Amino acid sequence: MAMVVIFGMADAGMAETAASSPSDGRVYQFPEPRPDDTVVINSRGGQRIGVAFWPEAVMASSQDMPAIRAMSDDLRRQFARLIGKHRLEDLLSMEQKRALAAKLVIVANNELAAYDRKAGMAVAPGRVYVEDIIFKSFSMEAVK
Repeated sequence: MAMVVIFGMADAGMAETAASSPSDGRVYQFPEPRPDDTVVINSRGGQRIGVAFWPEAVMASSQDMPAIRAMSDDLRRQFARLIGKHRLEDLLSMEQKRALAAKLVIVANNELAAYDRKAGMAVAPGRVYVEDIIFKSFSMEAVK
């Protein structure tokens, strides 16, 4: 029997990771996560926790939508890798989740710049593709 524990940041609480979500077509919603997308992390006490997350990206420009669509699977893997480096206690508060979202923005911008460079496009230093990451859902569940 698995004990289910859900910590904060569900639906309405997600909006708290960003100032607001623009309605001008600059929000890219990643595909809905599958059960096998769950990332397993540990607590400091050794308990294994499954983290399920569903991000949205606020793009700097709607013109960058094709790039993020093309890279969405790679970005989700990169996001999962970063989340997997954390412990439960590092992801409990809203401030900690905002800090995680800020790290994901950096990862997304780096990956999208690399994608454009690989396609032969010139990319200005510090080019911003993603302004913010908002968690549409973020849940944690104890794993046996």
